[in-house]
Amino acid sequence: MFQGVNPVLPIIVIVITTVLALFISWWTYSNMESLIIWKKWALITLRASSLLILIFLLINPYTIRETISDRKPVVSIYFDNSQSVLMERGTYDGEESYSELRQNLTDSFSDSVDLQINRFDDHVASNDTIDGTGVNTNLQAVIEHILENEGTVNAAVIVSDGIITRGRNPVFSAQSLATPVFTIPVGDTSRVKDIVLSDVEYNNTVFTNTQQNFSVSLQQEGYSDEDATVQFFRDGDLIESESINFNADVSSHSIDFSQQFTEPGFYDFSVRIPPKNDEFTDQNNQTTFTVEVLDNKTTILSLAFEVHPDIKSIRNLIATDEQNELIQASYFRPGTPVGADPLTLNVAPELIVLHGLPEAGSEITEWISNQTVPVLYLPLPGTFFRPVPDGLENKIVLIPNQRNNFIDVRVQRPADNRDSNPILEFTLPDFDRLPPLKTARVEYTISPLAQTLLNARYQRVATNIPLLVTEDASAIRYAAVNAFNWYLYEQSFDDQADEYFSEFFTNLISWTATPPDQKSLDLQTPKSTYTETEAIEVQAVLTNERGDLETDGTIELRVTGSGTDEQKLYRMNHIADGTYRASIGSYPEGRYTIAGTATKENRELGSSELRVNVSPSSNEYKTTQRNDELLNQLATVSNGLFTRPGEFHRIEEVMREKNLMQQTSDVTTTYLYIRQSFWWFVLVLLLLAGEWILRRTVSLP
Repeated sequence: MFQGVNPVLPIIVIVITTVLALFISWWTYSNMESLIIWKKWALITLRASSLLILIFLLINPYTIRETISDRKPVVSIYFDNSQSVLMERGTYDGEESYSELRQNLTDSFSDSVDLQINRFDDHVASNDTIDGTGVNTNLQAVIEHILENEGTVNAAVIVSDGIITRGRNPVFSAQSLATPVFTIPVGDTSRVKDIVLSDVEYNNTVFTNTQQNFSVSLQQEGYSDEDATVQFFRDGDLIESESINFNADVSSHSIDFSQQFTEPGFYDFSVRIPPKNDEFTDQNNQTTFTVEVLDNKTTILSLAFEVHPDIKSIRNLIATDEQNELIQASYFRPGTPVGADPLTLNVAPELIVLHGLPEAGSEITEWISNQTVPVLYLPLPGTFFRPVPDGLENKIVLIPNQRNNFIDVRVQRPADNRDSNPILEFTLPDFDRLPPLKTARVEYTISPLAQTLLNARYQRVATNIPLLVTEDASAIRYAAVNAFNWYLYEQSFDDQADEYFSEFFTNLISWTATPPDQKSLDLQTPKSTYTETEAIEVQAVLTNERGDLETDGTIELRVTGSGTDEQKLYRMNHIADGTYRASIGSYPEGRYTIAGTATKENRELGSSELRVNVSPSSNEYKTTQRNDELLNQLATVSNGLFTRPGEFHRIEEVMREKNLMQQTSDVTTTYLYIRQSFWWFVLVLLLLAGEWILRRTVSLP
């Protein structure tokens, strides 16, 4: 019996289609006077019937079938699958005892109960295979799983040692449960002798020439009036150790170590406590970590050979940048420096800024020619009329060929194909509003490996006079700015002029000081070795071709595990000041390669790669004494029962007391649509076939 319809088309369309089908069926044979009357109406009836059946199926009628089934009460059992439940301790035999307990528990339930078997460690899984490989115990995840399934489960049973190593305390969440929880303790409560290295506090990133402290926390049980040695290793070498006396049967201690670093880089550290012969386990006696030491200072030597306001302006700009260490030297008389003496420097500078040119054949000229560091040449008025000293031709990438008078020029805006250069990567001003510069209108010899990035504009007309020339074809960069009077920009009341001066020379100085092959993308992790329970945090520092921190880049990570080509992809988020970060989660034991690629505006800034070791976690070995108090609390707040082995039969007894053993009836409603029956379409074919056969008997085509 039909109980409803769900039309495929609007009802009005179906009604019109029905009338039209009946009319066509009648009209097709109505004018055939030669037909016997019963055959005529038989043909009309056959055609109309087939069309009406198809129209009937468009109404989409359906029937409803209800099925009533009885459902047994459901008990969901959660077995602890962490490493600690298989550890032998006291009278508890580990895997053998745990296997026997599981079997006895499942056998204790009658056939009137349906059992759902789950296991848990970090998370809950529907699986009855217990292998004791879980590296964490997360009881909060179990309570959340019970809350999610309260409508289908009558009671829950948790089998665990109650030792939490991941997640928050589950007692608070258990108070919201409407499902009673029965807890069963597994393991042993007897005390054992053990020393645990519980924590090391340290800074992941430190700086050179500063003292860094490392605070080691440890706990012990059972070693009253005994000594232990805490060893501190750096890059595999024992650098310090300290003996500690345990003055009580149970005690906690803290030991401090310190280190000072003179060189930047990554340093691997480990803290170890040699195990004692009668110690319960030595898997919690060691920890490893990595510290990165940074040194971001750039040493810049400013050499001046004339008196000009540009010198002070450029030096002030360099000195205001905290990443720079400025050394000043001026030669107003040959051989007599004012300020620092470059010839006596202990460490070579990372950039030399030449304000003018030294005297030919002088000691400072020979010293400059022997340096293998970048050079930024800033000519002054007198140097346009002085030949370049021998030995400096390769460091001065732009040399005037003759003397001439100075002209006032302005910067010519670069062509479109040059404004992507990292030196010019900022908003360019309207140069007609800025103060004029001075340069010489002569022919210049430019290094064949150099590139002209800016030209001069004289009387609003573009010229071929180079203003900015750079060279980075080798391992050292060189640059020259072919104009002076930049101090007018710094002292201008126009903010655009001062801003352009600051951004232009900051970019130019940092670009010149940066080696072309410097690593632009620096990937790092707080430590090189993780445990299976720790989420791996990847941090990156991105710099552009100028060596400046890049804040607008895109960094993608590819993580590949040892022994497999499968990759996981991640994108890093910019945090601040060119620092990017991504959490790639926790991984199973093994060695992993993390490869990063940084891009900006369709150009690749750099790539980097690092490797991370993931070792088994010792979390499950730090505390191995069963926590009956927590298990009892979980049962109490959920109106369940703390059940010891041998009392498993009480679970069903309590469920009967709470009326949780009654069977329930589930009503299943099924919608049966008539159009889904194959026989309707068979009937249509039979009607059409009958019409065709009858037409043939009266010689109709």
